[in-house]
Amino acid sequence: MVSEELRGFLDSDSFLYKGIIDSMGVVELLAFIQNEYRIKVEPAEVLPKNFDSLDNLSRYIRSKKGILS
Repeated sequence: MVSEELRGFLDSDSFLYKGIIDSMGVVELLAFIQNEYRIKVEPAEVLPKNFDSLDNLSRYIRSKKGILS
């Protein structure tokens, strides 16, 4: 079941702006991404353009894995 706050959430919606995750959640997300996808996230890569939406996150992971879309 989808919670009420996620209803209508789009892949392009900001995690932070929509209140989906906070700054601690970003740290947890980074740890998950590194473990799950076996990639090294460099400090300079921790930017909203890489991690603040499902679209951005997907694009970032594909680029780190060398997967072209």
